[in-house]
Parts: sequence; C-alpha cells; structure tokens
Amino acid sequence: MDDAYQKGAMILGISTGGQIVIKLEEQRRDVVKIPEGLPPRAALGYLFVPILYVLKEGGILGSLDESALQSSIDLLKIERDSLSTEGGENRAWDIANTIYSSVPVIYGEAQSTAVAALRWRGQLEENAKMVAFHNVLPEMNHNEIVGYKNNPDILRNLGIIWLSDGSDHERNRRRRELTKSIIGDRVLYQLDIAGKGESYLERLMYLIHLGDWISYWCAILHKTDPTPVESISKLKKSLSE
Repeated sequence: MDDAYQKGAMILGISTGGQIVIKLEEQRRDVVKIPEGLPPRAALGYLFVPILYVLKEGGILGSLDESALQSSIDLLKIERDSLSTEGGENRAWDIANTIYSSVPVIYGEAQSTAVAALRWRGQLEENAKMVAFHNVLPEMNHNEIVGYKNNPDILRNLGIIWLSDGSDHERNRRRRELTKSIIGDRVLYQLDIAGKGESYLERLMYLIHLGDWISYWCAILHKTDPTPVESISKLKKSLSE
C-alpha cells in the first residue's frame, strides 16, 4: 500500500479497521468499512459488492447490472431458507451426505465456474476440515484425466463434482460429457451441479452459496465446528516466533 501511495495510484480500502484504515484515513483515501468479527470466508458479500462498484466507478467494469445483483440477493434469501434446514428438501444436506466421507474433486469451466470450484474446495477444507481438490476444463483434459487409471483403491475414495453454467461453451460441454464417460465408475461418484438464475451473476452466486452450505453440513456430519481453522492459526503462530 505504501508503494502504491508513493506512485500516486488510486487507492481504496475495504476493511474492518486496524492499521490499514488508519493509514488510509491519514492519506485521505476512501475506505469502505465492513462488520468486524467475521472470518474472511464468511464476509464474501461485504467484500464482493463494494469491489463491483469500485470497478464500475473506475471505468474498469463497463457496466453493472444492478437488477441482476438484486435478483442474486433475492435468490440467495430463498435458497437460504431451504438449505439451512437439516433433511427435508435440502439439496445441500443431500449432497453433503454423499461427499463428506470421500475426497471430492471439483471441476469448473475456465470461463464460467472456475472461481466457484476454487471456492468449494476452500470451503470444504476450512469449514469441514476435509481434503478437497479442484481444477478446470479444458485444462484437466491435458493431463489430469490420465491420472484416473492406476491406484484403484485410492480412486474409490474420490468423487467428482462438475460445476456448470448455462453460458458454458458448447465444446466444453462436450468435453465434460466425454470426460465423465472416460472416467466412468472408477471413482465413487460423479455429480452434476448447474447454476440457477437468469444472469451469470445469479448463477455464480447460487453455486458459491450452495457450496458454502454443503461445506457447513459436511462439518456437521463430521461433528466438527466449522468456524475455527486451528492448523492455520498454529502455522501463523510458529512463523511469528
């Protein structure tokens, strides 16, 4: 931040407080203050929306469809009511029961659901404290697909989750179906999960929200508190000594 200030760069901070806010206010820079006490992974909405508006006002994002943003919020409110209840018509609960005792491998599309796949992996690792992996199409077709051959005893503990979007390129859709067929039943399961909503933003936020709830229910099934990240805290403490 100091280097950016010295170079005369445009600076805006999004923070709960602390030294960053103090420095920015001393430099008379804009600051968006967000609520304190949330783990970064639980503050996505507070971090994501301000960035959208900053990019819009800075001319980097050509336009911002505020109706799509509002529709995303409305959709997540509806989904939250069903996903937060154990059992019943809860899709997140059902998926969690399928994957929690396995090693999930999440695949997204490079131009659409890659960020959702990364988020799913991180949430499963931090909330459910279970190992997960992710990659994207078409990249995984250049190397990773070959790995689903040997070590069958290990593969039987792996499952694949395919995240898709209505805007996916037709060739990537075909890649996905062919890859699923090639891997077949070498893994424990293969799940197809598509985004829901009219706009890309709605569908992306739906997938992220669904993945968050799945990671929560996986934690519950493991009888694990989803909030603390003890291994990270231990590592940071050791590094500071």
